[in-house]
Amino acid sequence: MKQIALFLGLILAQWTVAQTFEPFSFTGALNANGWTTHSGVTPGQFQTITTPSNSGSSLAFAALQNSTGNRALFVSSNTEDVNKPLSNITGIGYYSFLLNVTNTTGLTSNAGTGDYFMGIGGGSGSTLTVLAARASIKRGVAPNTFVLGISNQSGGASNTTWNATEYPIGTTCFVVVKLDATTTPITASMWINPTPGTMQPAATITNNSGTNGLANFASIFLRQSTNTGNLELDEIRAGSTWYQVTPCNTPTNYYADMDGDGFGDPNAIVSSCLLLPGLVTNNLDCDDSLASINPNTVWYMDMDSDGFGDINMTTTACLQPAGYVADSSDCNDNDSTATVIMTYYQDFDGDGFGNAGAPLVNCGQPVGYVADSTDCNDSDQNTYPNAPEICDGIDNNCNNSTDEGLPVFLLYQDLDNDGYGSDISMEYCDSTVQGFSLVNGDCNDGNAQIHPGATEILNNGIDENCDGMDNYAQVNELLDWTVTLVPNPSEGMVQIALSHAGDFKISVTDLAGKVIFEGEHATTAMMLNTSSWGSGTYLVTVDQNNVRKVLPLMVK
Repeated sequence: MKQIALFLGLILAQWTVAQTFEPFSFTGALNANGWTTHSGVTPGQFQTITTPSNSGSSLAFAALQNSTGNRALFVSSNTEDVNKPLSNITGIGYYSFLLNVTNTTGLTSNAGTGDYFMGIGGGSGSTLTVLAARASIKRGVAPNTFVLGISNQSGGASNTTWNATEYPIGTTCFVVVKLDATTTPITASMWINPTPGTMQPAATITNNSGTNGLANFASIFLRQSTNTGNLELDEIRAGSTWYQVTPCNTPTNYYADMDGDGFGDPNAIVSSCLLLPGLVTNNLDCDDSLASINPNTVWYMDMDSDGFGDINMTTTACLQPAGYVADSSDCNDNDSTATVIMTYYQDFDGDGFGNAGAPLVNCGQPVGYVADSTDCNDSDQNTYPNAPEICDGIDNNCNNSTDEGLPVFLLYQDLDNDGYGSDISMEYCDSTVQGFSLVNGDCNDGNAQIHPGATEILNNGIDENCDGMDNYAQVNELLDWTVTLVPNPSEGMVQIALSHAGDFKISVTDLAGKVIFEGEHATTAMMLNTSSWGSGTYLVTVDQNNVRKVLPLMVK
């Protein structure tokens, strides 16, 4: 908002008519009324006069802003030169004045070099050495006429460019001078009798001779000498734009149109002689910072208050009416959940992800459809992008991999379901697969009565407990020896109990064969602490009297 205000201020400054630099609204000497003598033998020679003229005691020009005050008099026999400070002009500057030549006394002949009487000073005060954009005068060829010229800053081959038109004495001329100090060399231009309040036309004459520059637009100077003749000067204006020094006497109130929508800001009134760029004749804009907001702005009814309007229900206004919005894209203005027509995708399994192969273009989201189309299996609610992977042989998270990131178990085929597998094995992400066991060592996987730890039947020719013998006696086996693990599964302490007393050895390994615990004991029971073990299945091996039992232990 501050930037907009600053920009508006700069633009208005270009449109605003500058105050008259000097209307001579005083009597007496110029050096007693804001001007400083910088040259001449007798200070105070420059005086105002109050005798009747074009408009009261002022000079005037048709269509130029009305003159006020008196006028200043140049006398050809005087030598006083004066200047008055300028401000707020840099780079390019203008000055204008009204001129009446009362007679040709003191003017050089038309064949002569003429002399300058006014211009822009590079300094101000009692010493003035830099004189640029100098307005010059001399006689015309015809009797009782004069011509005007413009000369640039001094240095090099400096000369004066003269206008060929001869003007009669006693007639007021309107003169505009421009100095462009941004060029090299600097350039001075002159217009004689342009129409006030119009756009800048082509210059009457231009001069860029001379090599000296101009650092500052510091003052306006007036110079009288024998060769400048008897002149009357009035209504000096200065500014940085053409319009500031050529104001008309009947300006019109226009309005700034900052956003260029053709409607003006009622709070930015500009008094101008013509319709300049950026101005309009109306003051109907309610927001001059947005071109989209003006009296022709179309608003759309928003019945369901969802911020989207109905393209078929409109009104035109500068300010937003209640119940209307600028958006016109609502496809159903009676349903706040239905705003735009878009493509939805069937979500058959209800997991929030849709099937790209089942699209539906609709106003609002239908039941059973979603905006997402990335489901890789719309018949399984556990399968969708970034879903947790499950040990099921399915790509649950839609990344084209199956069961990745899950633990892997070594399983042994257990055809007789006696809890002990054969040497046939596989790796899988689930430890409880029907027909497989975490423990191998079964010497007959077709008979559930034959496995490690089974009850041995003596002398039947069958090795029921897979110890390589049919006879307990030959290996000193106990007839009814048992081992129990309580609790199993375990979350901490596990009791290992034997049915017969005697020394025994115990070892615990994980499924990869890593030894977790080894020890010996002399009683029928011992306690085993599993709290520091990881979750999973472990194998507990107990040896007593050359008989071995292997039991699985689940740790949570």
